[in-house]
Amino acid sequence: MSTPEKEDFHLDLTFTGREYSKAIQITTYILVSLIIVFILATMTTNVAAYILPMSDEYLQVLVPQAPDGKEPLALKALDQTTTDNTLTVTGTVLNRTDFPVSGLLAVLNALDVKYNKQTAKVPLTPAEIPSQQTGSFQVTVTLPDQPGQYSLEFRIPDGPAVPHRDDRAANLNITVPEPPKK
Repeated sequence: MSTPEKEDFHLDLTFTGREYSKAIQITTYILVSLIIVFILATMTTNVAAYILPMSDEYLQVLVPQAPDGKEPLALKALDQTTTDNTLTVTGTVLNRTDFPVSGLLAVLNALDVKYNKQTAKVPLTPAEIPSQQTGSFQVTVTLPDQPGQYSLEFRIPDGPAVPHRDDRAANLNITVPEPPKK
């Protein structure tokens, strides 16, 4: 058995054997470096937000839709407790859509009595809420002073708010008396 010579196989490409000037090589290196810097900038800074149309209006396509066309989430329970300067809000929400919803965040925006603002985000449990099932959350925020007021919303991560309706009164079975007859 004989071994092939080193020169037996030769692959000839279009650019094989061409000499390039230093100017073309330097230009190529600069161009490649700029492309790499641009890619890193879009991944680590807000450059992509200026280039791409990523506003809440544009991202509304990510918001799930309920079959009746109304709010996809229903707030079933909500409770808050305060201990010194700490506010804890717990609750449950119902997925009113016909498909599972995953990755929802409960976002608590709280103000203390001196109008200092704190925001906290937590994922709902379970991470994927099946259709017509509930998910729960517990958000805690510590403020510089006594808690004053707060607002709660549900969001898709890095996306828009998901509308919800308050169904807590439906759970209380409250009956409204009829007005007296004249």
